[in-house]
Amino acid sequence: VDSPTGLEPNGRIFLMSLDDMKEKAGDNLWNVRLEVFESIHQEIESRSMGSLEMSNVRMDAFVELCIAHAGDIHAKVAVECMQTLGLCVERLPDSLSNKLGPLCICLFQRLTDRRASIQSSAQQLLNTIRETFDPALLLQSLSPKVAEVPDRLRTALFQYLGAIVAHC
Repeated sequence: VDSPTGLEPNGRIFLMSLDDMKEKAGDNLWNVRLEVFESIHQEIESRSMGSLEMSNVRMDAFVELCIAHAGDIHAKVAVECMQTLGLCVERLPDSLSNKLGPLCICLFQRLTDRRASIQSSAQQLLNTIRETFDPALLLQSLSPKVAEVPDRLRTALFQYLGAIVAHC
């Protein structure tokens, strides 16, 4: 099998194990990592449309992998991870409610990336999160994480929190 997820000749989706995905997500070759995150995106999209059942354990592992690799050294991999997380925010927000703090902190760290595509993806996803989730849940998730944000990003975090507080 060349790809971790795809369609078999009979039209059914075949899936790679979580262990294999985690291993390939750490591969030295960016195209191998990209293939893993494209397949995760495909699985989540299939789940969101109801054509694929997925355990919560698998979904949580996907979200954690995408958060961990949103800062990937290769822009295509990082953007794919953020797009996949965006898909989760838009179609399966319940899958992220217990991971909002780490997700937002990860995105704030991407705002200072030298690559415009990474900055733009992070900014768009932060805006989508702010529009999608309950302000009280966002404040509860982010407040304990303030110390994890580098000093140079705290002003942006406080502005973000201020925009959220205005809606409480």
